[in-house]
Amino acid sequence: GFIPLLGIRPLVGRNLSEKEEKSVLISYELWQGRFGGDKRILERDIEINNFKARVAGVMPQGFRLYLGPGTNVPAQIDLYFPVSFSEGSLGTSRDYRGMTTVTRLKPGVTFEQAQSEIDAVSARWSKQYPKVYENGGVKFHLTPLHQDLVQKVKPTILVLLGAVSFVLLIACTNVANLLLTRTNAREKELAIRCALGAGRKRILRQLVTENLLLTLVGGASGLLVAVWGINLLLFLRPADLPRQEDIGIDGPVLAATLVVSLLAGITLGLIPAWQATKADLNESLKDARRLSGSSKSRLRNVLVISEVALSFVLLVGAGLMIRTFRKLNRVDLGFNSDQVLTLQVNLRPSSFTSFESRWQFYKQALEKVRALPGVESTSGINPLPLSGVELIDSYALNETTEVSLSASFHTVLPDYFRSMKIRMLAGRDFTSIDNEQKLPLAIIDETLVKQEWPNENPLGRKILLWPKTEGRRWTEIVGVVEHVKAGGFQEDGRPQIYLPYLSYPLFDLTLIARTKTEPLTLASVMKKQVENLGTQRPVHTIRVLNDYVSDQLAKTRFALVLISILASIALILCLVGLYSVIAYSVKQRTREIGIRLALGAQACDVLRLVLRQGLVLITVGVGVGLTGALVLTRAMLSLLYEVKPTDAATFVGVALLLTAVAVIACWLPARRASRVDPMVALRYE
Repeated sequence: GFIPLLGIRPLVGRNLSEKEEKSVLISYELWQGRFGGDKRILERDIEINNFKARVAGVMPQGFRLYLGPGTNVPAQIDLYFPVSFSEGSLGTSRDYRGMTTVTRLKPGVTFEQAQSEIDAVSARWSKQYPKVYENGGVKFHLTPLHQDLVQKVKPTILVLLGAVSFVLLIACTNVANLLLTRTNAREKELAIRCALGAGRKRILRQLVTENLLLTLVGGASGLLVAVWGINLLLFLRPADLPRQEDIGIDGPVLAATLVVSLLAGITLGLIPAWQATKADLNESLKDARRLSGSSKSRLRNVLVISEVALSFVLLVGAGLMIRTFRKLNRVDLGFNSDQVLTLQVNLRPSSFTSFESRWQFYKQALEKVRALPGVESTSGINPLPLSGVELIDSYALNETTEVSLSASFHTVLPDYFRSMKIRMLAGRDFTSIDNEQKLPLAIIDETLVKQEWPNENPLGRKILLWPKTEGRRWTEIVGVVEHVKAGGFQEDGRPQIYLPYLSYPLFDLTLIARTKTEPLTLASVMKKQVENLGTQRPVHTIRVLNDYVSDQLAKTRFALVLISILASIALILCLVGLYSVIAYSVKQRTREIGIRLALGAQACDVLRLVLRQGLVLITVGVGVGLTGALVLTRAMLSLLYEVKPTDAATFVGVALLLTAVAVIACWLPARRASRVDPMVALRYE
């Protein structure tokens, strides 16, 4: 009932029924790529992992499922099987928590109402099955499906949306400044038009129309650049970006671009048009140049201050992301990921029913891989660090405890810690004898030691695993290892317990091989060696361990690169805007500068005069931007690692950078002003 619950119907064929254990739905992509879109595939058997399944239907084109909470990694799923709840299956065990439940609420029912009903059911089950539900220790939480999918990337997208909006505002202020300058240059022309009978509304309409045409052309040009930009976006995207396959230029994007261009054109057209139509007609028709400032120059100054402030906020955001990325690159993961190849092995349950048969298979697999030339050491684990999967289970220090403690459990094959170069702080590693004798042993990490025995030696002590279940077992601690950031760079440091394989005999393991050569050159031969042992299923997801490390940095790298690009654009626009305002101001004050020089002012005095004007604008802009950055950078908190949103070094560095760039922008027109010939300036019109 899962597919119908989502409101999805197969493109061709039918949905699965509860009793069809050997039927399958296939994806549209598999139907087209493997079977050529042949409708005769329906109700025919196809061979999957050495057993036959009947094709019931084909899913619609573009249908995607995202793996559940804790992973949220989009995957191309091609086969959908029904889950069996027959007697003795895994899903019928009350302590099995390996599934995510998806439910559709009845019309009119709120999440709060549904949560209260679930809480009531949970309380009843806790009393009815106290061992399974740990005397009320297990809770059920309802989360909107959309929220579950986007909660990890939503902060990143919102921050980037804010950065793009800032760049748009900076570009608009730049254009407004240029239009004010252009309109000011046409002041006499517009005054003559008004004197000849053109009404102010007519002049206003003309200027808005001209500017609107320019912004529409700019918007169209931006769409052409966006085509390239989308390719860059897809190249940089993190793996957990939902619906990334739908990213592209479509109707809503075109409509949004048109609306933004129209709004920008109308708004930017009104500013200079309003300034032009409110000017004094008699003054505008005179040839005399005013030496003092005007409301237009004040407005231009306000726009420049806004540019500097917005650029400051963007540059601070980029600086915080750069510092975060540097911190993440220096994080000690607890293992060495260089020269390590990983292979996912899934044993067929019906072919490996006994624990011993699974152990013998993996033991032979290690021997085969270890014998290959270029392999330094090999082992296996489930779950693999940084893979996005974590097995959380319970332990206790005594039998009378009411509330169990939780830890991250890992089942490992011999030689795992040496293969991953995880430091053994005390005790010893597991051996093949430990597995064959089924000794109840465990290796714990330093986090658990600090939590339970901060000033004592944990070796030889025993912990009770799975205390609320029938399979609970006292287990002796034989080793202590360094803590591994298995869940990611920003994990909360959950304690870790490692068990020898036969103490936790999972069907699926990730084999790891540390090599002396490039790991991927051995991938095909390793895959063949393991599959020849009779896995009944193909070895898959062959990746170097460094790829998992890179995946962890993907979200930060994505935000860093895009914010840095946007901040660079903002800095360039700010530089251009400041230069244009100062240069225009110098041009307007050419006669004034000539008089100053004629009365004895030195070139350095003129240079200081112009630079002072620019530095005042920069200082005010940085001050306003500082206030804005202190407030707005808090939205980046989820993207930062060991860096505060108010990081002083970043703020000071950005302020110095922006000031240095702005001084350069002011220095060029200031230098030109200091070289003005007084005689030429006094004749200047």
